[in-house]
Amino acid sequence: MKHLFLIIAAVLFAPISALAEPPVDAALRHVPKDTALIVAIPDLSGFVSGVNAFGKSSHLEELVRLNAADVVGGPLGGHIEGLDLNGAFIVAMRPGQAGPLLIGTLSSPDAWKQSANAEELADGMLKFQLRSQSWYANRIGNVGMIAKDEATVRAAMSADSRFAERMGADARAILSKHEVFIWADIAAWREVLDGAMSIGQGAMQLFSAMTDPEAEGAIAMWRYFFDEARKYVRESEHYAAGMRFSADGAFAQDLLNVRADGEIAGYLAKISKSKRDPLRGLVGEPGMVVFALEWLVPEGTPSLNEAMLDAFGKTMQGRQLLQQEENKKGFDAVKRFYRRLTGYSGSLCKAEGGGIGVTGFYVSQAPDDAMKDFRQAADMWMKPEWMRMMTSQLTMNTAHETTRIGDVEADVYRFTFDSQNAEAKKAIDVMYGESMEFYIAPHKQGVAYAVGKGDFAADALRRLYDPDAKMLADYSRIAIARSRIGPDPQVCMFFDLPKTSRFFMGALKELGEDVPTVLPPKEDAPLIAFGVYLEPAAMRSETFVPAIAIKQMIDACQREHEAVAME
Repeated sequence: MKHLFLIIAAVLFAPISALAEPPVDAALRHVPKDTALIVAIPDLSGFVSGVNAFGKSSHLEELVRLNAADVVGGPLGGHIEGLDLNGAFIVAMRPGQAGPLLIGTLSSPDAWKQSANAEELADGMLKFQLRSQSWYANRIGNVGMIAKDEATVRAAMSADSRFAERMGADARAILSKHEVFIWADIAAWREVLDGAMSIGQGAMQLFSAMTDPEAEGAIAMWRYFFDEARKYVRESEHYAAGMRFSADGAFAQDLLNVRADGEIAGYLAKISKSKRDPLRGLVGEPGMVVFALEWLVPEGTPSLNEAMLDAFGKTMQGRQLLQQEENKKGFDAVKRFYRRLTGYSGSLCKAEGGGIGVTGFYVSQAPDDAMKDFRQAADMWMKPEWMRMMTSQLTMNTAHETTRIGDVEADVYRFTFDSQNAEAKKAIDVMYGESMEFYIAPHKQGVAYAVGKGDFAADALRRLYDPDAKMLADYSRIAIARSRIGPDPQVCMFFDLPKTSRFFMGALKELGEDVPTVLPPKEDAPLIAFGVYLEPAAMRSETFVPAIAIKQMIDACQREHEAVAME
């Protein structure tokens, strides 16, 4: 076929007048009710304009050059004549379907009627060749439909508004506010997803067993993660996501609905929001990554970490270790510690002594009891034999002492690492050094901690008790990033993209990898913002990526390239 939508347009008998309803609504009415996945662009020209503006601000030249023909040219084999490039475009799928159903709003077809090279079937159906395969096309009004089988096209022609109703009001709200929209019926894809996860789990467990057969804990960890993923697939109903672009940045929002009678919904129903700032207590300028999560559940509710702990305890090595009374007491103390927590927070940065430094809180309303549980748990959890459950390639020895940080007694754990694997040893040295210090102490916010090498940990912990230290939440970059997403998330993360890229590229270079050097940015970049919102029977997230953050990273790499070229 020479022109795909010429074929669709050939069945039109007269010029099409403008619709009163939005083009995407007209296109959605022709999505069959049993469709399990759609990708929709409600307004091709608006989407392209936003992406172009984002590309210009971020210095991503490929996005600046993007046009509507590029967007739809892939699914349509490059044949876009007849498609309204200011209209809507939808790709729809269901399991077992021979190929995608493509739905697009059409412009006036008069100029193309004579160009269609297709066999006309009954009821205006057209049959033609595309990529050496038979395809079928038809239209109703100014909406064209094309698929690999005639039945799918006829299903689209006879469809009504039931699919849009099935999406639900929340998903429709996301669609109305974004330039790209995705909706999926998770239940319809459950068999496909289960098969993919089984393959993935088998591959990861086999890899762990082949590379480190003694690390039974690593295999148990993969088993736990995949079991949790299966639970989410089993209990999820619908997923919706949207994205929009501007010169300011890219914003994304998604929503996962879960079964009201499932285990996940049961846990979500117990959650109440904390009325306190999740970043409270953190001090100093934002590091590479800032994170915080907090929510309240009734006393005695099992921690989400307990299932993972039990997975370790059920391994052969775990059962043997837990036969010792001291280890069993420590194991129970870990569970008590987790149950006392309402959240976590921290700021990850490049430590002055090199490597990664992390400072933050295990948030708790009972700091002294939580600290007592941690000490008892650490007596077990930090033993070398527990580390060997995760990897036999790395040995870790721990020395424990107490010290004073101002008026507070802090516990200090000094870790020394070694490995017969030269690559693993070098990676540990780059990230943590031959030794790493972990300081922890009770604090009014819960239990304060600081991790790093050299003097970083002691100095960082001391700052958490300094009444004159500037709160991290008071820095303008944090305030601006928080304003980019909805208020009061239960989980929030903020990323400094240039600093994070510079650190990890530098680490890879130290490990001998041939990667570009990221020069220091000339000024601090706006932060990427991410938030998660837990609701009864649903989970939402929002993400904002500032265009300037990407621009600074690209410019830093370009300056390094120019500097190398001048040498």
